[in-house]
Amino acid sequence: MKDNASTHLVFSTKGFLTPAQVSEMFQVPIRTVHTLARRGKLPAIKVGRLWRFELKEIWKWVERNYQRTPDMFEIYKKAKEIIDSHRQL
Repeated sequence: MKDNASTHLVFSTKGFLTPAQVSEMFQVPIRTVHTLARRGKLPAIKVGRLWRFELKEIWKWVERNYQRTPDMFEIYKKAKEIIDSHRQL
C-alpha cells in the first residue's frame, strides 16, 4: 500500500490516521510526517512497518506545540474544519 498525499481524509471510527491523512491535514510532505514520527516529535505508533496516528493524540500535540502565527493559524483552522466535517458523517 502506497501513501498518497492526494488521498482524501477519511477517518475510521477508531480514530487513527495514516501518514497520508496527517500529511494532508497539515499540508506537509509525507516524508516530513514520517521523519517527525521516527524522531518521536509527532505522537505515533508503528504497526508492523506502517505508522498510525491517533487523532486525539495529534490534537493534544497541536495544542501543546501551537504557535500563534498567521500561517499556523490557517493550517490549524483548515485541519479543524476537515476533522469537524468528517465527525458529522
